[in-house]
Amino acid sequence: MLDKNRLMTWLLIALGVLLIASIITVAVIWGKGYFAQKRADSLLTSYEKEIAASSSNETYSSAEINTDTEAIEGYPVMGRLDIAAIDLSIAVIERLSDEALRVSVCYYGGALPGEIGNTVITGHNFASGAHFGRLDELRSGDRVTLTMDDGTVYTYEVYESVIITPSDTEALTIYRGDSALSLLTCIYNGNRRLLVRCKMVDKP
Repeated sequence: MLDKNRLMTWLLIALGVLLIASIITVAVIWGKGYFAQKRADSLLTSYEKEIAASSSNETYSSAEINTDTEAIEGYPVMGRLDIAAIDLSIAVIERLSDEALRVSVCYYGGALPGEIGNTVITGHNFASGAHFGRLDELRSGDRVTLTMDDGTVYTYEVYESVIITPSDTEALTIYRGDSALSLLTCIYNGNRRLLVRCKMVDKP
């Protein structure tokens, strides 16, 4: 009986340790997404204040514009990406780097918006849903808009979502129409990529 009680005690301790470890792991994973979202929101707020200040006589102090200097300084923004279907409104950083991807989504390459070709924007797939964490929820017909810093708005429509390998760069050159947009993120622990293809439906 004593051995059984001791065994049961050790089993309960082991289960407790596993439970605590699981809680910590989940907290860390979701925490990364939470702070990434905070940084993205800060960048977007700063960007929109700068745009508002440049298009009016209203003046903002540097403290108001750079609400989080450490998070946003040094990340030039080319525009704002809006996807109503997944409640996403996020600034697009125009130069890709590992650090920039921790802050917001980034212009990956291809044509610039409005030019002939395919514009590719990439972002992290955070478990919390931050950045491109909900990209897999998009369906054909969902609208995506890209508003540039000069106020020009490009409207796209999702028509296809495909899974590709990390080395399949050829997939990024496939698009419909003269101008298109592709949204790219990692899935399956980075072993695959989710590519959402969008066609332009409203060119200024």
